[in-house]
Amino acid sequence: MLKKDTIGLSLTLVSTLFTLFAGPTHASLAPDTPIVEKSKVAEMHLATVDGFNLAFMLVGSDIPQAQGEAAACSQTADSPRLVLFVADPSGNMVDKAQVQLEIIDPSGHHETLPAPAASAGYSAPVDCSLPGNYQVNARILAPAGIFEERFNYLVQ
Repeated sequence: MLKKDTIGLSLTLVSTLFTLFAGPTHASLAPDTPIVEKSKVAEMHLATVDGFNLAFMLVGSDIPQAQGEAAACSQTADSPRLVLFVADPSGNMVDKAQVQLEIIDPSGHHETLPAPAASAGYSAPVDCSLPGNYQVNARILAPAGIFEERFNYLVQ
């Protein structure tokens, strides 16, 4: 379970950083243009690993807000993106990491995806076409060490 101050820091991090996320066309937008509406961002999972705060978000169209540890993702024609924000114990964003995600869908199909740096976080497309539980295994190779986190999310 996350400590109260860690949850507060993570929620502040999430609410501040989701406006920084930009897709491939971000260079054509004005610096203060919101990239994604709040209704199109869902918190998937918050965790602290060895003092590092991890915030996993779904960014895309028609994504409802998360409920508890299991987040929900609507089935849409446009695949949402899983965005990971990593902050060190001092609260500074970690921008020189290599992130790899393994997604296991409800049918048991494994897909391993690199999540390259994207603005303030790391991003990879997520296929939410099947209803059911998905497992996410994240491996983060940062200058300070290697971190791993696993969680599930629900597609309704």
